[in-house]
Amino acid sequence: MTEKLNQNSESEMKENVAEAISESTSQAELEPAAAKEEVQQNGELSSDYKEQLADNDEKQSSIIPGINLATFNQMTKKNQQYLLSVEKQLESIDKEGTTFKAVINEIADTLIQGQKTGQTAKHLYGTPTECVEIIKQQHFPTEKVDDNTPSEPWKIGLDGALLLGSIYTLMTGLSLMTSKTPSITGIGLLTLIVNYIVAGFAMLLIARNLPKPDAPKGEKGYFKYFGMSTLAMISWVAAVSLVTAFAPSIINPILPPVALLIIGAVTMVARFYIKKVLNIKGGVF
Repeated sequence: MTEKLNQNSESEMKENVAEAISESTSQAELEPAAAKEEVQQNGELSSDYKEQLADNDEKQSSIIPGINLATFNQMTKKNQQYLLSVEKQLESIDKEGTTFKAVINEIADTLIQGQKTGQTAKHLYGTPTECVEIIKQQHFPTEKVDDNTPSEPWKIGLDGALLLGSIYTLMTGLSLMTSKTPSITGIGLLTLIVNYIVAGFAMLLIARNLPKPDAPKGEKGYFKYFGMSTLAMISWVAAVSLVTAFAPSIINPILPPVALLIIGAVTMVARFYIKKVLNIKGGVF
């Protein structure tokens, strides 16, 4: 009698397990042959299969990762649309990660609680875009871009040309304006143009060879910097002097001191404006 009851109990247990497998596999991706073999050997599903069933069931019952269907249905239509909009804008986030699921689940719970007191999603979190920005800043901060990355060479050269060229022009105009020696003449237009152009290349050369204080000993580059700086300055002064000495006056008309002061002031202001607009970095100054 006892043996017969045991046989009946075992038979019922296998039938119940078989029914459970049949219902579970309709919702989860479980291979029937593997499940059948599992039951035949052990009389029940292993813990691995149970975990797989639970995981698949959770995935299929979720519209948004981290929120099951029951929780989603508790929200009003507006709150559902709000949460879907937030989730859609977070496309770059790892939505299978635990942090994302925890954040979304917290928002859903807050929205459901807010429904009871008449608080809207916009009142609680602002617009979906504002909510997304807060989530990214607090939970998914991006790596900061190195702000010290040098600008393109032409930008550094332009910055140097306007800076060094305007300094030379202002100093020359000021010295001519205050000079008591009438024999001293001003500088020519071609000389002024060459001054700005060569000054740009000189400053670019210096900027490309700035020393590296944080580099290992022997690689700081101080000797190279001093050598290149000296070469750049000599080349700049030599170019201006040669044009002044040999360029005919027809192509190098002399400019009055007032004109030099105006040109120098305008180019100095232009330098700071352009530096800000183009966000020039990596120059000497």
